[in-house]
Amino acid sequence: MAALLNTKYGAYLYALAAGLILAWYRRDLTRDRRAWAALGIALAGFLPALGWNAAQGWVSWRWQAAHFARGAVGPSTLVGNAWHSLRYLTPPVILLAAPGVTRFRGPQRQLLLGPALALLVPVALSPANSPRNLVAGVALLLPLAGEAICRWWGAWRPVGVLAVALVAWAGLAGLGTAMATWREVRLPQSSAAAAIRAESAGWREARALPLEGSDYVFAIDYQIAAQLRNYTGRPVYTSWGQYQIWGIPDLCRSPGGGESTVDVVALSYVDPGAISARLTEAFRGVSGPAEFLLGGEKMIRIWRAEGCRIESERLVERLDIMELAGE
Repeated sequence: MAALLNTKYGAYLYALAAGLILAWYRRDLTRDRRAWAALGIALAGFLPALGWNAAQGWVSWRWQAAHFARGAVGPSTLVGNAWHSLRYLTPPVILLAAPGVTRFRGPQRQLLLGPALALLVPVALSPANSPRNLVAGVALLLPLAGEAICRWWGAWRPVGVLAVALVAWAGLAGLGTAMATWREVRLPQSSAAAAIRAESAGWREARALPLEGSDYVFAIDYQIAAQLRNYTGRPVYTSWGQYQIWGIPDLCRSPGGGESTVDVVALSYVDPGAISARLTEAFRGVSGPAEFLLGGEKMIRIWRAEGCRIESERLVERLDIMELAGE
C-alpha cells in the first residue's frame, strides 16, 4: 500500500477499499498488535511522499484535489461521463462486468464487490471524466460476473452463448484498439485508439518549429510540453499543477538579466483570442499567432512576446489552461 501511494494517486481508492474491508469484516484486527505494526510499516513507507509534499506546500495533493473536484477542460456531465466510459472501456467489457454488481450475497463476493464499488463510484461521480481509472474496479467485477453468468446458464443456456459472444467481442475490440494505434482498421475498438493516434501524429516535425530565437518556450497545453522538449531539445515550461514544482524561471527576465522574449505555444483547441488577449495585457509587444501544421493534421500556434509588464508568477497564472478554458 505504501508503494502504491508513493507512485500513483489512484491508489488512494485502494486505501479506501482496504479500509472498507477492515471496517466491515475484520474489526477484530483493531485488537491485534500485528495489524497496527503492519499499518505503521505502511505509513513509514509513505513518509517520503508525505515529507516532500509538506516541503512543497502540499502541492501534489492540492493539485489532485482540484483536478478531482473541478474536472477536465470543457463541460462534464454525468451522462457525458457515462458515454465516454462506455466508449473507452468498450460496450462488451461493460456488459460482461455489469452482472457482477448483482452478486452481493455472502462475504466472499462482498470482498470483491466492496472494493470494486470503492474504486468505481468516486471516479464515476467526479467531473474529472477519466474512464481509464475505472479499469481497476471493472476488473474486480469480472469474476463476480462470471459466476453470475454460470449460474444463469444452468437455468437458461442462451446466456452462456451470449457470454461467449461478449468475450469474443471484447477480445476483438482489444485487438482493434491495439492495431488502430499503428494504422487505420475497421475492427471495433476503444475510443482511446483515435486519441492516441491524434496525440502522437506529427511530433517529429516539431524539430522544424521556429523556437530558436527566444529566451524561453512556454506551452499552454501541459501535455505537449514533454513532446516539445523531446523533439526541439529546448526546455519547455507550462503552468499545469505539478509541472511548476520542476522550476519555472523568471520568464520576464532573460538569462542575461534584460527583458526576455517568450515563445508561447498552444494546440488548436485552445481559443487563440483568449491567449492573445492575455498576452497583450502582460507584454508590451506580441506577434502572432503563427500557425504550423504537423503531420498534416495537428495545428500548432506560436506567439512571440517581449517586454513583460507583470510579475512572472502572475504571468504563469494568467497562462494556466484551466483559466483560459473558463473564458
